[in-house]
Amino acid sequence: MTRLLTDWRKQTYGRAVLIALVLSSVLAPFWPALTSQSDEGLGGDFTAFYGAGMLANEGDYEVLYTEDAQLAAQTEGTPMEGGKFLYFSYPPAVAMTYGFLAAMPYVQAYAIHLGFMFGMLLGAIAIGGTLLPKIKASPERALLIALGFWPMRQVIVGGSNTAFTLFVLVVIWRLLESEKDLSAGLVASLLLFKPTFGLPFLAVLFVSRRWRALGGGAIGGAVYFAVNSALAGVGWVVPWWDQAQRFGEKDAIINGPAASSILGFAQNFSKAEWTWYAIVAAGLLVVVWLGTAWIWSRPNVDLATLMAVFAVASIWGSPHAMSHEIAVLLLPVAVLVQRAKRPVGHWLVVMDIASWFGLAMIALGWAPSFFMAMVIGGLVLRELPRWMARSSADATELVSSA
Repeated sequence: MTRLLTDWRKQTYGRAVLIALVLSSVLAPFWPALTSQSDEGLGGDFTAFYGAGMLANEGDYEVLYTEDAQLAAQTEGTPMEGGKFLYFSYPPAVAMTYGFLAAMPYVQAYAIHLGFMFGMLLGAIAIGGTLLPKIKASPERALLIALGFWPMRQVIVGGSNTAFTLFVLVVIWRLLESEKDLSAGLVASLLLFKPTFGLPFLAVLFVSRRWRALGGGAIGGAVYFAVNSALAGVGWVVPWWDQAQRFGEKDAIINGPAASSILGFAQNFSKAEWTWYAIVAAGLLVVVWLGTAWIWSRPNVDLATLMAVFAVASIWGSPHAMSHEIAVLLLPVAVLVQRAKRPVGHWLVVMDIASWFGLAMIALGWAPSFFMAMVIGGLVLRELPRWMARSSADATELVSSA
């Protein structure tokens, strides 16, 4: 076996698989359009963002969250047919941002979006290499694992934006490590494009008493609020919140099989009703965030641990995390790999293969990605006492040497 799997062969085969994954990620979505002159189904979630961008370009923020307006926009400008549409629930400024793409033909806009998200993944790996030596030593392997992870591939091919979220988290980590807290907070405010990530991150900055970072986040948040207010009026939060609540209830039924958070997984089976197990799941959501706040409030815990814990909490403790969003868990996976005492390459391959069971979520009626999130988070929890103890020991040694 050793003679069969020489270093040269492992490197060559690995690169061949990587090239195949890159080409399939970039070209496969366009194959139907190239072969049948049809772009039906092209872009996945991108149709919702493109349609919202069309409404933004027309200045129709008053009807941005009405189903009729979104249906009309997507029917006119995207491959959506048959009275179907994908709902857009993000703040108005996100619709404005996608307006730049909506000014282009749909296929061209989707190609740019796909390339941008792929670039965000590359950027996350490049910056991650400055934080974790194992990524720096083998960025190609990191990219191979990331593209082989079904949720991340779905993010890039399926027109979502979680690769951007992952990139922002890694940039924040890098800036905090460099003690550029104000800049880190300003970058953290970008997470407010998806409030279920942005608001909790500002909260952990608060409990950890990183006042400069929190100040940067407050400045960025104020600018974000002002932009939304200029677009949709000062009271934009009220209609946005109302529709987000209604959307969450409907989505728990319609897209329940893709729900990968603790609460979302429970609500998939309760059909958005508050059954006893949905109530227990809501209680666990609170426990997750209280635990995360406690860990962030502890002195001398290293940033790798803190960022890994937050990434897990952002999925476990989310009211609305879909299967593709667990792509952010590649961050704690990278920390686990960095700190592993033994080679874990074979387990990463197992993880990637297992992640593709996510394709069966509609047939199963529930998300296999939920269990993937539980396993990754469980590994972080198992290692957490050791990580925190090591952080405290390192801090004590530093004080003693001073």
